[in-house]
Amino acid sequence: RYLSITPRQVLSHTSGLPNWRYMTNKMNYLELLSEPGASFSYSGEGYEYLANVVVRLSDGTLADLENLIQKEVLIPFGMERSRFTWNEDMAQNKAAGHVLPNLPNNRWEPLLARVAGGLHSNAPDFARFLIEVMNGTGLSEEALREMLQPAVILPEDHDIKKAYGVEQWTLGFARQNTPYGIKHSHGGNNVDFQSYFEFYRNQRIGYVYMTNCSKGDELNLKLNELLTHGQVPNDDAEYEVVNRKVTKISDGIYEGISLNARMGAGFCWLKEQCFREGTIEFDVRGENLREKSFVGVAFHGQDDNTYESVYFRPYLFGSTDATESNYMVQYISMPQYDWFNLRSDWPGKFEQKVENAPKPNDWFHVKVEVKARKVRVFVNHANKPVLEFEQLGKHQEGKIGFWVGNLSSGDFANLKITRK
Repeated sequence: RYLSITPRQVLSHTSGLPNWRYMTNKMNYLELLSEPGASFSYSGEGYEYLANVVVRLSDGTLADLENLIQKEVLIPFGMERSRFTWNEDMAQNKAAGHVLPNLPNNRWEPLLARVAGGLHSNAPDFARFLIEVMNGTGLSEEALREMLQPAVILPEDHDIKKAYGVEQWTLGFARQNTPYGIKHSHGGNNVDFQSYFEFYRNQRIGYVYMTNCSKGDELNLKLNELLTHGQVPNDDAEYEVVNRKVTKISDGIYEGISLNARMGAGFCWLKEQCFREGTIEFDVRGENLREKSFVGVAFHGQDDNTYESVYFRPYLFGSTDATESNYMVQYISMPQYDWFNLRSDWPGKFEQKVENAPKPNDWFHVKVEVKARKVRVFVNHANKPVLEFEQLGKHQEGKIGFWVGNLSSGDFANLKITRK
């Protein structure tokens, strides 16, 4: 079946190949997950596959790919600080990545060009590429139009559409209709290095940023507002919002906020609030979206990577599966004890079933009691806790706020904190 894969399918991420083979195949084999051309599924493996095809048609090997890209793109576009493979210039100038607040990671020194995620560049150099794309340099108007027009429409429930609003994919770019015209964009996230660009060809404007830390997505939320709306978003005076946008909600019963869905965890820390012991009560609502609804509270926060959290998986509230129904409520202590480690090392101790669970899309009331390193969690004013445990985190006090997990939105209301 792989012989039917076309370059158009690879560039529009409809090849049927996985993003990376190790994510789907324990034996590290490359296999098709769907029929080529059948559906959109982002694939780095597809780009690497196409690179192999290009060098073979050029009578070369992967060792020749750097020179080919330099000759055809980088040198003509004046991108003197961009390349894929290690050399002396890269050794002297490449930054080290950071996953804050940790020390720098070791630098990757590539010997072969990896086109899906191996371009080493800087923002001014890459901006030259975007300018040339907008100008159509080296392409006929017909070829440029073919490259930038939609090749596939993303399904309504696709993770990328939910997280970023992307409506279509072209031959290489995400595409979205906006009040300012058609936006073409793309991002990159290796955690310790994050980047993003977008441009509007009709207005001849755009921007690109690159960071060597894990705060790039957070930066982009404010950078995008500044460059598209003319001002940095004015966070609500009560909150410090991280990796989410916050909107207020009010219907007479539930007075609070809503956090949108994005990749990665999101926080809505209460500004200038410190919590040690006491009770935390709030109403919360998630969604019946499998693996995309994680809502709760974070406390004893030292920063956005070091905190404790009690959260719920509302999409499991209606589950009849004997195993996964025991995963409805969860405790984590980051960064050392995430859910995976706790489930593996202490099964059933830090996650439990919620008896008489609410419906997955309904509001429910939560009370978290923290006293002398012991925590009890109650749902809907029940007398019996749904989860009891002793804290694993070493910090006894810190920030407090609402928390949502990867690809998750959440509604929160009627917060009440009683300190002891």
